[in-house]
Amino acid sequence: MGMGGAGIAVAGTSDSFFLNPAALANRKFQLSLPSIGVTVYNPQQILEQGIIEDIKADKEEDAAQKFLGILSRKGFNEALTSDVAFSLSAGGFGLGIQAQEKIHSYSPDGKTTSTKLIAEANAVATLGYGLRIHIIEDSLSIDLGVAARFNYRAYNQAVTADDFIGLVAGTEDTDDLLNETPLMAGWAVPIDAGVNVNLPLGFTISTVVRNLNGKYHMTAYPGISNWAKEVLGVKLTSDGSQGAGTNSEFEFTIPWSLDAGFGWAPSFGSFDKILRPTVAVDVVDLVDLFGEEVTTERLLTHLKAGAEVKLFSMLDVRAGLNQGYITIGAGVDLFVIRLEAAYYRQEFGVQLDDKPVDALTIRANIGFDR
Repeated sequence: MGMGGAGIAVAGTSDSFFLNPAALANRKFQLSLPSIGVTVYNPQQILEQGIIEDIKADKEEDAAQKFLGILSRKGFNEALTSDVAFSLSAGGFGLGIQAQEKIHSYSPDGKTTSTKLIAEANAVATLGYGLRIHIIEDSLSIDLGVAARFNYRAYNQAVTADDFIGLVAGTEDTDDLLNETPLMAGWAVPIDAGVNVNLPLGFTISTVVRNLNGKYHMTAYPGISNWAKEVLGVKLTSDGSQGAGTNSEFEFTIPWSLDAGFGWAPSFGSFDKILRPTVAVDVVDLVDLFGEEVTTERLLTHLKAGAEVKLFSMLDVRAGLNQGYITIGAGVDLFVIRLEAAYYRQEFGVQLDDKPVDALTIRANIGFDR
């Protein structure tokens, strides 16, 4: 995200095959054990309104009220995302295990009283393979890659702001909430496929097809407690009770998409240890982009671009453009530990500049990535 979210044509760290499975064709040994990331949305307002100070002063209810006020702008918003991932690549094969939690919010009228929260959880196991075909040795090659993901997804029916504040303040009956909040969960096995054309002087052109076979087979449970008992075999409520009602099944399909990317990662020999640049430009979801008249605004919403400069093989400085908004980032490589941060904006409105939301992502990665 420090590079504007671009990078499908630039094979980087061990988890780069999540973006483009053709990155596995470089056959490098890379290990991430684990990678932990947290994204906080609206960090500028959180600091300005003193929410962190309220938490330190044990004023959790005040902090919750202020936080909901931030999330109550009309329409869709994000509150928090956390990620934990393990990834291993070697000999063209890649294996990844990811767990992600998101908290979404929605307000129909911009009022705190009508704001609702939705928690989403994803558990994903990814297996991929990449193959490099040499056309002209050291000058022209083609990378082919494919990755299949087993994705288990769960999300609850939206809960009201009053329920959220009640949980924080300890006045809400947790058992009632667990029994009376429906939860939907299910699985899919989407497939991604990527192609890289590696050109002289470090240039690469890439395409990635995403979410082939993206049909989710879902079950709706009458309560979160019902899901926990049936799927996990555990009782969440104090008395072991569950929500009243029966399960129902349904399906939905995530449409496939096609992305294209351009990358430049030149090598200057021994000078790479002092300074090494990388440039990436991606155009995402080409099917949607060309489904209507291509205007400047529509192109910007599908454009991700950025650059990175690695200094002395340990410090990364990044900048980019994501949906027309400037992004910045930095990383420090301490050999077995990588620390990274990115600050950027994402558009949650109908058009650009309707509802830009700032976000801060911090990530720590323990592993071997050379």
